[in-house]
Amino acid sequence: SDIQGQGFQSLFHDEDRLGLSLEAGKNLILIGSGAGIGPLRSVLDWVPVQALAGQHNVSLFYHHGESLESAAYLDLWDQWRRAGIHVRPVQGKEASVIEAELFDAEGQIRSNIKTQNTNVLISGFPGKVTARLSRLLANNSLPNNKVFFCDY
Repeated sequence: SDIQGQGFQSLFHDEDRLGLSLEAGKNLILIGSGAGIGPLRSVLDWVPVQALAGQHNVSLFYHHGESLESAAYLDLWDQWRRAGIHVRPVQGKEASVIEAELFDAEGQIRSNIKTQNTNVLISGFPGKVTARLSRLLANNSLPNNKVFFCDY
């Protein structure tokens, strides 16, 4: 099939691109839900990202509503982990459970999540959840030009 969409990019800053983040050696946090794992899979399977994972922090937070056994691309998780990617499944019916995984009750990003020199990729969430995640990230020193969204 043909390639669809423009890939991950900042909504507000056209000059910011995922490739530039990799060249700059930025840490990556990938946050996905449901079918949003498809575009993230493309990123995770990309050789430059796997090479980056050997030297920098690359973490996937993947929300899925069903059992762990039914999660998409489960067969690839070990491969990603061997490449140095931290894979963190987040299970729950509501997409908002991802917020509790990333932030504490006061809206502060959890201490085990690196935010310095980090870019974030978000894919697959409803608009309100994506907007809330973006606001919370901005409140935690990750401005809009460091957060990339997949428009597919």
